[in-house]
Amino acid sequence: MERSDAEAIYAQGREAVVDVVLALSARLEAQDAQLAALAERVEELEQRLKRDSRNSSLPPSHDPPWLGKRGRSRGTGRKQGGQLGHVGHGRSLFPIERVDGDRRSLAGALRLRSRLRRG
Repeated sequence: MERSDAEAIYAQGREAVVDVVLALSARLEAQDAQLAALAERVEELEQRLKRDSRNSSLPPSHDPPWLGKRGRSRGTGRKQGGQLGHVGHGRSLFPIERVDGDRRSLAGALRLRSRLRRG
């Protein structure tokens, strides 16, 4: 609305001015409601963007590309396997008196048999 339009409404009288003010007020309220709904929708979409595999049940393949790949955790500096000073817990060998013979595995016996056949 331009100034000339406003002056034309004012020239029509008090009732015309009141009608226009009420119409503009209703329009403003409708726009306020629409703005609030849109702000709520933007907030919801921003929350969706913040979801990733660390803070939801999504798998890592659904992470957004700007998040980057999670790096492997840094090691403790120790080597794999038994550490120095740790007391082992293993089976002890049978005494030689209890051993009744040399038993080979089935795979080893089959290999030996095939070698003997070849010659």
